[in-house]
Amino acid sequence: MPANVQRKPWFRVSKQLTGVTTSYPSSYIAITGVPIRGWIRRARAEIAGSGTDLAVLISESSSSSTFGTVLEYGSTTTLTSDPLDAEEDPGIFYKISPSATGVRTGTLYIAARVNTGTEVVDVQLDIEPAI
Repeated sequence: MPANVQRKPWFRVSKQLTGVTTSYPSSYIAITGVPIRGWIRRARAEIAGSGTDLAVLISESSSSSTFGTVLEYGSTTTLTSDPLDAEEDPGIFYKISPSATGVRTGTLYIAARVNTGTEVVDVQLDIEPAI
């Protein structure tokens, strides 16, 4: 008889970054309401304009410290092809502070860089809570 496996509902969060340039990271966008502990299972990013390459950074803080970096596709010197669609198995674990006492959600931060001009980048993350 198979074991009863309980699956936690996953979160899918989407953000649009506007004014993304060749500098990286120039600014972070907050993704609020994510679990304070979780696994990033899939990340997608797509340039909404004419750019062909991008880099995406997901961080536990809005500072440029590399210690807060959870996941990075591309880097400050190397870009990846647009669109980005990466599945992470078993997932990339993160842990953030709760947004308020007794709350089990918090904020992750994302930043992006493109190869040319100023672009809009759509980012989507699939997150499995780790409770």
